[in-house]
Amino acid sequence: MGLKVVETQNFNTFKEFWDAVSPLGEYGRKMKNFIYRGESSNNWKLLPKILRCQQDDKGEPERIYREIKSIIEFFLEANYQGLKVPNNKMIHYSPDEIIGTDLFWISDEFEEIVALAQHYGLPTRLLDWTKDIFIAFYFASKGVMEIERINNDTEPCLIIYALNYKFLNEETKKWNYARDCLNRKPFPIKFLIPHYSDNPNIMAQSGILSYSEVEIKMYSANTWKTDYTPLDDKLQELVDDKDHDYHISEPETLLYKFMIPPTEATAMFNFISNLNYSYSRIYPGYDGIIKTLKEKNYL
Repeated sequence: MGLKVVETQNFNTFKEFWDAVSPLGEYGRKMKNFIYRGESSNNWKLLPKILRCQQDDKGEPERIYREIKSIIEFFLEANYQGLKVPNNKMIHYSPDEIIGTDLFWISDEFEEIVALAQHYGLPTRLLDWTKDIFIAFYFASKGVMEIERINNDTEPCLIIYALNYKFLNEETKKWNYARDCLNRKPFPIKFLIPHYSDNPNIMAQSGILSYSEVEIKMYSANTWKTDYTPLDDKLQELVDDKDHDYHISEPETLLYKFMIPPTEATAMFNFISNLNYSYSRIYPGYDGIIKTLKEKNYL
């Protein structure tokens, strides 16, 4: 292994962590152009929800077929109900036609509708990030407290990921240009910022989405396997694998993984609550207000 571009740091208390990542802290000064994600268990890899469950895996062709089918059904039902949905002429094609005519999934035409479906609960291959670190604090700390209240087999852990968005976004742009000229594989990460006016949830969450494109041109159902490589491993491969198409040299730190004991979840949740971060702020509406009132029981 060469340069370490994925760095893990452990902290003993939330205060120690906040001192390090605040705007004046050791890491805060380095993360002006980063985006964040909060997780509540170390059992969950840095994978989108649709790839976390592997038991029903029938290979990537079947998985993508089902993804496209569910997105089409979501669009048609929402449109039938008179709800605002992104315009997409390809949505009226069948999954077979879409797989047969496009080069990559998620294709550009489907990004907006997939992002909308994701934020209303449909599992997709999109991974949520936020420009607001306090949003990541909210999801991580609330998740830990919910795990502890349910008392299930999941081992809680406060985790905040910080991803070098500016650097990776620039590398993606350069790679896409080279890919078009040289017929290279997709870059391992692609970013999507949906139109906030069409998606109030992601606007409230200052959301940015990421995913790994899958090449679907000339696929073989027998050999085309689902890639379950977590994003942190993919990022390290960018410098470790000298023979890989998407090798980059001398990058900055691409990802921080900050780990805090789960016993500090209440301290983190109290901190953001005092800054008026709550369910109703992240999911605006009457339902959000009721759930915010119930959240106070966590404290």
